[in-house]
Amino acid sequence: MRLTIIAVAVALGSLSVPAMSHPEGHGEYVEPVRIPVTVQAQEAVTRLVAQQKLPASWTEAKLLGRELRTKDGALQWVVIFQNEAERRRSRRMLYVIMSPADAFISADHELT
Repeated sequence: MRLTIIAVAVALGSLSVPAMSHPEGHGEYVEPVRIPVTVQAQEAVTRLVAQQKLPASWTEAKLLGRELRTKDGALQWVVIFQNEAERRRSRRMLYVIMSPADAFISADHELT
């Protein structure tokens, strides 16, 4: 699963290289390809597992959805994962907070 996610991210990332290699173009602008926020959030979960901040079972967590919210005047994506392998019911949900530019902000089992 982890290798599949990495392969998809690399493949999608390579699509934006031609657009960025010659930004002046010939009078036309090509928008770089963005990786979906859900893929970025899954990569963040994988990094947290690698850093041993989450159990390994989180790499197989189910993506439940995403929501756009405003907190303290700033837009944020909330990407929601569920892991039924977690023993404690209170830790089965994970809320990954991402910026509108898809940068990781935080992750927690409670949405604050």
